[in-house]
Order: sequence, then C-alpha cells, then structure tokens
Amino acid sequence: MTKTLTLLSVLAISAGLVAAAPPQSAGPSPAEQKEGFKSLFDGKTLTGWTPRAGVPGPARGNAPAPAARPAAKWVVENGEIVAVKDSGSGHLVTTVPYGDFTLRLDFWADAVANSGIFLRSPETGAINANVAYEVNIFDPHEQWPTGSVNNVQKTSAKGTPNTAGKWNTYEMTAQGDHLIIVLNGQKTVDASAKRLPRGMIALQAPAMGTVKFRNIRIKTL
Repeated sequence: MTKTLTLLSVLAISAGLVAAAPPQSAGPSPAEQKEGFKSLFDGKTLTGWTPRAGVPGPARGNAPAPAARPAAKWVVENGEIVAVKDSGSGHLVTTVPYGDFTLRLDFWADAVANSGIFLRSPETGAINANVAYEVNIFDPHEQWPTGSVNNVQKTSAKGTPNTAGKWNTYEMTAQGDHLIIVLNGQKTVDASAKRLPRGMIALQAPAMGTVKFRNIRIKTL
C-alpha cells in the first residue's frame, strides 16, 4: 500500500510539472493581450514571414566582389523558428512593416552563432545596421556584444554577456527615433538614432552555429 501511494504521488507530481511547463511558443499572456500584444508567430508555421537572401558587399581593392549566397532556410521545430545550418545567408522577414511598437521574443543561440534582430528594416534590398536597428546576439563581440544596438549604443550591462546555450528574452521598443532595449529584465540600451520611420522586423541567420526564436509578440504604439 505504501509503495502504491508513493508511486501515485510521484506520478501526480510529474503530471503537475508537465502541466505547469509552458509551451515553446505560448503567444501573448492574458495580461499582454489586455495591453494590446498580438502574436507574430503561431508556433507551427512561418505564416507572416518570408526569407530574404543577404546582399553581398562591394569589391574591395583588386579582390573580386563577394559571391551572392542563397537565402537561408528556416523551419519550425518544437514551436521554435530555427535557421537551418549552412543553408545560406540573410534574414527571415515579416511580410508587413511596423512603425512604433514594442516587440518581445525569446532567443537561443550557441556560443558561435552571430545573429540579431533587425527593427524597421527596408522592405526590399539589403538589411544591415546602417539602414535598420540591429539588436545584436553575439556575446563575444568586442564592440557590440549581446544587448547592444550596432552602430547606436553598446550595452550598458557590466561585464561580458552570458546568454549562449540558454533561452533569453528581449523586449525592444521603437518609438520615433527613440529605442529602448531590455535583455532578461535589464535595460541595456536607451538611445536615439535616425532610421526608417517604418520597416520590417527581420531575424538574422548566422554564418555558423545555431539560433532559435520563439514567443514572438508585438504591440503597436
């Protein structure tokens, strides 16, 4: 009888833990829905997103111009958006532009993946830090480690970021020329810089390594 009760207790606890675990892409919470947040990723398909190949830079000196690479492939696995390794370059881009907004998402990157989220990207052509806000994902970057906005402001967090190999949360607010970035609950950037007033949201495929995204939701301001 004691063994039976013990087994039932273990099963009940296990069931409780499973029930308590949130799905990988749960979408906006009830509180977020009241605030006006909407999901940008349904956790099952890439509806609302489209791949865009990277645009090679110009030739330097006597060297030939870099060859164009195909657009990276993206898949949905376990409720997460994943860039397929070595499939190409470029970004996964929303199909509609956004102006002023707050964007929240979770990301997972290994130690070698150099990725990022680009805000207000051009509707066509190249996507880079000169034409969009690049919220970086790459802890060891000397100038713009994770939490920074490339060519705008380095993260204000002390020391080297430690985000590799685990899930992290970004909250990014763009309102006019004002940009606020919060990484895992800590504000890392509060700056102003001119970019496009409206544009696409773009997820960057890394040249090597693995990056994944989930729980992508947005509130327009």
